[in-house]
Formats: sequence, C-alpha cells, structure tokens
Amino acid sequence: MDRTLQEVNKALEGLAVNYLVITGHSLGASIAEGLFGRRKEIKNLTTGCKAETYTFDSPGLPASLRKEWNIEMPCQGLRTLNAVINPVNMLFPPVASRFFTCGYGSRFTIQALFYNLRGLLGKPVQLAASLLISNIKEHPISTIISHLADNRVVEENPSDWPVWSG
Repeated sequence: MDRTLQEVNKALEGLAVNYLVITGHSLGASIAEGLFGRRKEIKNLTTGCKAETYTFDSPGLPASLRKEWNIEMPCQGLRTLNAVINPVNMLFPPVASRFFTCGYGSRFTIQALFYNLRGLLGKPVQLAASLLISNIKEHPISTIISHLADNRVVEENPSDWPVWSG
C-alpha cells in the first residue's frame, strides 16, 4: 500500500484535487479500499475535498490491515457492489458503509450455495470444480454490468454477507 500511495501522490503532483473518486474490481477493490482508508496521506487534496470509493466484487481487507491502517468499519463514503457469492468476495467482511449485491442478494445465493454443496457432499473434486466455475462465471465486471442493466441489485446490511474469516 505504501508503494500505491507513492504512485498516487506522484500522479497528483502539482494538482489541486477538489473531488477524489477511487475505484477497483476484485484485488483492485481491496487496494482501493485500503487507499480510501489512508486517504489522509494523499497529497494535494484541497481543504474540504470530497472523497468517495466504489468497489466491485471486493474480497475486503484482512483485520490486520484494517487495524494497521486504522480503518473503521463501516467505512463512510465507501460503497461496494458484489456479484453473487463466490470464494473470492467472501474472504473478509465488507468494509463499505453501503453494500449492494447482484441478483437476489446474499440470502438467495446462500440457498443456492447450500443446495450446490449438499448435492456435491462427498465429491470434493466436483465441489471444487463447481465453486471455481461459479466464481469464473460471476466474477467478471461484465457480469456486474449486466446485473446493473437489468436492475438486479439489492442493498444489504454488510454484516449479512457471509465470510470465511474476520
């Protein structure tokens, strides 16, 4: 993150920034969230500069980084839109203050995931392949765009999103 901050500061050198939007998809979403959390270290932001972050299919940030960078949850001014549940975007709790999901939200996808897991119980290779294929299908930003175009987006409480770890 230090290197990313250096690059951002280098790119903004000589500018007076009144409005800052940070965005990212997947791993880029985690980087964007970390950058937003450390936005006070970005140089050339004018007094009262408005900063917002929009992330897509974010795996979130590990607790160790949230603590190190003093990022409070939910992080005000940060919005996340996740595709349906997949192994990537379930890594860590969402950092966003406003959290949206594609399709029918986390409850629907938890049911779908449960039925998928139940049908493949005792078949680890098929289970792993099924989860991988699901992730590959739903992870591209084009999938999220199609959900937006079809108005299949639900705002949810970030704490309702299932995660593998804290």
